[in-house]
Amino acid sequence: MAIPWNEDDPRDAPLIVKNITDLLRQIGRRARLRQSPTIEMAQAWHRQIYKGARLPVNYYAGYAHGEWVRIHPFANGNGRTARLWANWCALRYGVPPFVRLKPRPAGDLYPTASALSMQGDHQAMVAVFADMLDRHLGGD
Repeated sequence: MAIPWNEDDPRDAPLIVKNITDLLRQIGRRARLRQSPTIEMAQAWHRQIYKGARLPVNYYAGYAHGEWVRIHPFANGNGRTARLWANWCALRYGVPPFVRLKPRPAGDLYPTASALSMQGDHQAMVAVFADMLDRHLGGD
């Protein structure tokens, strides 16, 4: 099963460029003079731009988790809260939660990626979450 799209995956770039081009043409044809954009308009544009594209779930989850680990706001519970943020990102995009909250995920990859996130480098966590998500969704 394919992992949802992330910014490092160029496969969706032509689709997104086409969607943006189509959207801008539509806006240009239908725009009224001095019409202020609304939140509803922006949400509709966002949906149209990403229509047909795979979602960047592992990217968002990795960065949300990584930033929480990096800022480390509490004396205890930061890891569980970071994993909760990652699962929130998954749920936000209609993907089932895929990161175990407690105990922390097994193996060496997760702690290594967390250590890198503490230094502001979240790419390893994005990759770890891509693997977790793929296994959770029944991939190889």
